[in-house]
Amino acid sequence: MLWAGPPAVGKKTLALRFAQGYLCEQGVFLGCGTCRACRLVERGQHPDVLVFTVEAGQTHSIEDVWRFQHQVALRPWHGDVKFFLWDDAERMRQEAANAMLKTLEEPPEDTVTILITSQVYRILPTIRSRAQILRFGPVREDVLLSYLLRQGEWTEAEARWIIRWSQGRPGWVLQPRNFWEFHKRLRRAVLDWFQQWLSQPQEAWWRYMEMDLRPLVGLAQEVFRVPGGIYTADGWVWNRWWVQQVVLHGLMILRDLYWLRLGLRHLIVNVDVVGTLERMAAWVEPAWIEGRVEAWMGFLHDLEVYHFGGAWQVPGRLTAWS
Repeated sequence: MLWAGPPAVGKKTLALRFAQGYLCEQGVFLGCGTCRACRLVERGQHPDVLVFTVEAGQTHSIEDVWRFQHQVALRPWHGDVKFFLWDDAERMRQEAANAMLKTLEEPPEDTVTILITSQVYRILPTIRSRAQILRFGPVREDVLLSYLLRQGEWTEAEARWIIRWSQGRPGWVLQPRNFWEFHKRLRRAVLDWFQQWLSQPQEAWWRYMEMDLRPLVGLAQEVFRVPGGIYTADGWVWNRWWVQQVVLHGLMILRDLYWLRLGLRHLIVNVDVVGTLERMAAWVEPAWIEGRVEAWMGFLHDLEVYHFGGAWQVPGRLTAWS
């Protein structure tokens, strides 16, 4: 089987629950969570459930496939079925994928193999053609909203912001409260940076916004007291993650301003600060927002290109747009 969908929509979680349900000693659909078999699966210790994972920047090797094939040839230890889960299956080397084909073509009756991917187009066509594809998508907003409101930690507007920022992905929605409090504070810093120019003449504000992102990143550093970047003779060297988070919040704010200017209020993400956004939207035109979004997206791309030894060096030319 090939389970495909965006990151954090629950593919791996459901695959493990699927295995739990089949191996559950109580016969509970998707597992009872309390019997010995369910606890072993949850702890990653069940001998009949083998999960192949890779670290960032690494790939599934042919040695992993040989190990898989060896385990496939063995009988189950406890039940009558063995489960093999390949997380990030798109990160499998071609020789490894080719070596797996025979096993996928003629799988033993006591074996269930699930390939999990967020980039199905990177899976070899020969594998895709031999697998049953189950596609995952975002969870409906009303379903996630009902769950968050039952937890009693967020207002409805805050819950909708979390869901829309997460694009309906449960793995992100269910992050702990301090994660979302952090992002609220970061968004507040970005909003303040935008708003401080509202009192300036419009032309001066527009010119400033077209300059660079260094003051914005510096503001976030000041608010959170984190090492963010230093200036060198060759340009700015920044903490990559901080820059990405700041710019992503800025892009989301620009996106919301764009929808408000077009009268599409129902599409905005930052619904819990809509009053602030509506005041800001009165100062900008859609064409100007389009230009800023394009420039900032280009900025994120340049961060990926100019990567030097773990730091992110951005030549001066990349911090100015005309």
